[in-house]
Amino acid sequence: MSCDGVLSFQEDSVTDNPITLTTAESGIELLVNVNLDILCAKDVTAEKEKSVTLELDVDLNLEFEFKDWIYHASISDPAITNVVTKDAVFPMEYHNWNSELTYFLIDIADDFNLHYSEP
Repeated sequence: MSCDGVLSFQEDSVTDNPITLTTAESGIELLVNVNLDILCAKDVTAEKEKSVTLELDVDLNLEFEFKDWIYHASISDPAITNVVTKDAVFPMEYHNWNSELTYFLIDIADDFNLHYSEP
């Protein structure tokens, strides 16, 4: 099985603004409301079709620093919350989407921090 994911901003947000930035002592808190379409096929040569859409919130803290003419950035406390399954093509077994996708986001944040945070 081969799958891809496509992220897009939620169109019908309560505030009509899918991105919320809040300043805090530790940096900037970012909250983004997105849709994740998961497209799958039986193998890598077959055309992928939408299997499920997940509505979710991405929540993380960003910290930026400019020191000695070098720009540093880091991500902390990444989390995926409020996941709702929409448009499932086939019946879905239970998944703890919040936890599973948070682990994925932590891996992305760790990779980002290895490249851009202060050594």
